[in-house]
Amino acid sequence: MSTLAIPDEVRRTVRRGGLIRFDNRDFHAATLARHEGAQVLVRLGDDGEGALEILHEGRVVCRAGERPPEQPGDPTGVGGLVNVPAGRASGCVAEPFDAPPLEEPEPAHYHQLVRASVILTENLLLARCAIADVIDEYAIAVVYGEPGLGKTFALEWALRGLHHTTVVFPSRPSPRENVARLYEDITGRPAVGSRYKVEGALREGLRRPHIIAVDEAEKLTGECLDQLRQLHDYRDTRFSLIFVGSPECGRVIDADDRLESRIYHRVEFLPLSDATILAVIPGYHPLYAEAPRELLLRVNDDYAHGNLRRWAKFTHKAARLCAERRIALDDDVVDAILATS
Repeated sequence: MSTLAIPDEVRRTVRRGGLIRFDNRDFHAATLARHEGAQVLVRLGDDGEGALEILHEGRVVCRAGERPPEQPGDPTGVGGLVNVPAGRASGCVAEPFDAPPLEEPEPAHYHQLVRASVILTENLLLARCAIADVIDEYAIAVVYGEPGLGKTFALEWALRGLHHTTVVFPSRPSPRENVARLYEDITGRPAVGSRYKVEGALREGLRRPHIIAVDEAEKLTGECLDQLRQLHDYRDTRFSLIFVGSPECGRVIDADDRLESRIYHRVEFLPLSDATILAVIPGYHPLYAEAPRELLLRVNDDYAHGNLRRWAKFTHKAARLCAERRIALDDDVVDAILATS
């Protein structure tokens, strides 16, 4: 086997289907399929398996395996997903529910902000990789952080095109309300009967692969979280479970050893650092394409505080004001918005 004689890290463009051309060979990572055209840094992994490591801000966010030659009759055109364990390529990642991929629009930005782009923050990429892993492994993940940091957006973005059920429970539901809401959201039919009858019907339905995301999971009691854990533990159920919520969600999960020990991936969303602001905000909206670094940092220090929801609110107001005055973003515009915020 030849040795790759290349620099430690090189920049490559993601091609259709999550392919990366490297050393005259094609590598594939399902995680990158939605980033066609993006520029990424790659390097050869040191695990001895010849996989590529995809980096963001100096950290490995996913790996890409070498793509085998295309096989006759292969409907995917990528010769199989070599970075998916053998026997799993027809599971949740490639064909989640024996149905064609959904055609869904990009998740909506806050305030339905127009001309905004998806910015590949470390939070977003780590969540995407974690969700991709738990989908493949039928495992459990928790994504948590303060409001406005992009958790729900990341969830919607990661699940776009996949058949899934996202549930938002009422505050502190009873165990019967817990399984009834889940049953109704998955099947579209009313839940009839006792808690145990509904739970049995739900268990029966979850023998087929499914993806369940629980948004605002902090609304669930410890008992309800454990109920979902037990449902996931049955040997005859096959579903991935993703909890998304506030830091309180993480604390409730940590308080239950039985659930905490089953968390396959944990992603904490943190406010964007100054370095990340300067790296990603110019590409977030045309308003910031030519904005001085000092102005971006001022907006973040005085208003946004690394919070994407606050950045969206500021952008919505600033874009409208700049359009009305036919001017570019400057300190006067920032002053006007801060005065009314």
